[in-house]
Amino acid sequence: GDSFLEPLKFQGVRRMEEFNMVVGVKFMTRPGEQWTIRRDAYQRIRDEFEKHGIHFAQRNVKVEVIGNQPLTDDVKQAALGAAQDAIEQQIGNEAPAR
Repeated sequence: GDSFLEPLKFQGVRRMEEFNMVVGVKFMTRPGEQWTIRRDAYQRIRDEFEKHGIHFAQRNVKVEVIGNQPLTDDVKQAALGAAQDAIEQQIGNEAPAR
């Protein structure tokens, strides 16, 4: 829109990580509007990935208890805590941008 002084420019893949591909983009905005524009630009990039069937990896939590011993309360609490953290992280990632 009018806030962009120069169009968004893709600068390529910066690096590959275990769960991420970091890409660079560059844009110029009117002073003070960069944060709003950045959030909108990131959302549009995510929308384009989705539109083309490109999905981001999700972190998974797998708890394996070795042996045939009964589960102790401590082990149960640790497993529940790991699952709860994963769920909260997923919910936070799905929250709409404000």
